[in-house]
Amino acid sequence: MTCAQEVIARFANKFTSKMKCVGCEGNCSSGCCCDICLNYDFGNIPNYKCDFLRSAYVLRYLYVHKAEIKQMYSVNSKKIASHLLFAKRDQDEQFVIAAAGAGPGTDFVSFLEWLHDYRRPMQNAMPSNLIFLRIDKEDNWGEQYLEVLDSYTPIIDVNKLSIDKRKLIVDMFQPMSKKPKKRFDILSMSYVLSENCRSGDGHQRLSILWDNLKTSFKEKSIFTQLSQEQKVCNIL
Repeated sequence: MTCAQEVIARFANKFTSKMKCVGCEGNCSSGCCCDICLNYDFGNIPNYKCDFLRSAYVLRYLYVHKAEIKQMYSVNSKKIASHLLFAKRDQDEQFVIAAAGAGPGTDFVSFLEWLHDYRRPMQNAMPSNLIFLRIDKEDNWGEQYLEVLDSYTPIIDVNKLSIDKRKLIVDMFQPMSKKPKKRFDILSMSYVLSENCRSGDGHQRLSILWDNLKTSFKEKSIFTQLSQEQKVCNIL
């Protein structure tokens, strides 16, 4: 069974029986997530507190977005490889991949797949000691994130990767009293701007986000941003 098949099997199975949804404070049903696509189409943020909705999100969006993010990595492989060579450090030093608005971990598994595909030509520069920093307003995604990442154990094992899973639960669009303890090698943002900066105060919210995170980059960090309007991969 492939990693993708494992993820789909795990989350599809959640809809085969009734479950008590803590987020909805009652007996939930798949009806809670019937309008998940409609919410995004009209610029509304769904109720991520719903357990069923988060599982439906994984089935509906994880592999669509994963393909887009991985393609962005692949197109920019030389740029990223140059950064990895520049940033090559002691083998024991940890390489920090942060995902802002991480959700179920789409940014992380996209990086894992790209790393697996590109490891051979970049063998001497590829990091193996990783920190995955999940930055999110909703801590509810933790269960889905761990299940998705667990499904990628074969890729993690075959590439002999060590992953330190960390989280920072904050609203990035409000001034943050807590800041990341380690600076980023890569910061990935997928659709978080599309969700949070559509309103009239979008520029102000974006400015607050930048103020919160601008001191957390290492020299020549990589910034990737995927939204409905654009795909960006820059060395900062």
